[in-house]
Amino acid sequence: SVAKIPDNMSMEHAAAIPLAATTALQSLRDHGKLKEKNRVLINGASGGVGAFAVQIAKAYGALVTGVASGENESFVTSLGVDEFIDYEKVDFTRTGQTWDLVFDAAGKSGYLDARDVMTKHSHYVSTEPNLLGAVMSVLTKLSSKHGTVMLATPSRDDLRELVQLYTEERMKVTIDHLFPLDQAREAHQRIENGVDRGKIVLTTT
Repeated sequence: SVAKIPDNMSMEHAAAIPLAATTALQSLRDHGKLKEKNRVLINGASGGVGAFAVQIAKAYGALVTGVASGENESFVTSLGVDEFIDYEKVDFTRTGQTWDLVFDAAGKSGYLDARDVMTKHSHYVSTEPNLLGAVMSVLTKLSSKHGTVMLATPSRDDLRELVQLYTEERMKVTIDHLFPLDQAREAHQRIENGVDRGKIVLTTT
């Protein structure tokens, strides 16, 4: 479950990658069955998982729609999205568009909400485990529009792939804020209140 940190990666960036980027990678590739030229919607595109998901989807050759608040439009656009939707103004489930993969990195939508904007043989993936999500995963297993709630699995090979994307400058790390370890409480409160962009990282110095 470990991979060597390359010379061009800081410890802070290395700390930000494993869980969030692995969640994004496995959600898209393994659970979402991501393919080149797929139309992918990422809900929560400015957050820790969502920002990685945008870049990974683009690296895999997808056409990406990012959903976030209007104040984060320039940031999400800088990640490489092909289209941006401000959720404060537009409900993506009512745009009349369809996507091959809907990845809810923010846990703010649901399978039933997204079903009408999913193409045939498409996937809906959420990172928010709950009873309803577990039921959805079972009931849609044989459906052409499959839904699942995922939990990331530690993987050395996935870490190596993420490191390679970073080294090739196809994936960057955005740190919302650095907190010293003795301010872990404040860091947790910031997460609970909502992180604007990227990841929170604790430092030992």
